[in-house]
Parts: sequence; structure tokens; C-alpha cells
Amino acid sequence: MTVLGNNEFLEKASTLLAPDQYYNISQKRLSYKKGEEIEGKAAADPAEQYPILIRLTDGKASKKEGKANRIKLSTVVAPADFDQFWTRWVNVLKGGFSGLKKQKKKSKKRAKKQKAAL
Repeated sequence: MTVLGNNEFLEKASTLLAPDQYYNISQKRLSYKKGEEIEGKAAADPAEQYPILIRLTDGKASKKEGKANRIKLSTVVAPADFDQFWTRWVNVLKGGFSGLKKQKKKSKKRAKKQKAAL
């Protein structure tokens, strides 16, 4: 998995996030310090800003095909570029969520009637 630039990541993500496809998204804070003084380490400085790592896969990994056919995208977003990236990222995600249906909510009266009937 190679790390793409933010613009390239968003372009490829918009094609991968089709409404009828399955995909996995993960986001986490990126810290370059690896396990330094894990025991007794003080809490992270709240003023320090960290970049964010965003990963996106198509979720296709069967034992027959192997992991070679899986599409993996990732990018690192710097704290200075976060606001601009986030507005574009949300728009890409909304395009992928268009196939979802809203859950129908039951009214309170219906719920009471159904409880009484049981």
C-alpha cells in the first residue's frame, strides 16, 4: 500500500466509493515515535498537532483470490491542510452513502400498541 497525495487519494476514493460497493475506512492519528518509553510515559502534549492517516480498501479478500486483487488507498493529512481536506473528504463520503436507506422510525403510539398486543 503506497501513500498517495491528498488530491490523488480523493480522486481514486470517489471512484471506489460507489453506492453499491462494500468498503472499509479507517482513520487514526499518525505518530512517528515508536514505543519510546511506553512505561511511565506522560500523556501526549495537547498543544502538539499530529497528522492523520486515512486508509480505504474495497474489502475484497477471499482465500481463493488472495489479497492481490484488493484495492488499498491511503493518505497522510497534515494538520495545516486538514480543514480543506476534510470538506472535500466529506463530500466524497456523502456520494458513497447515497445508496443507504433511512431507517423507518416507529411512533410511540405504535410501540405501545404492539407491546399491549403481546
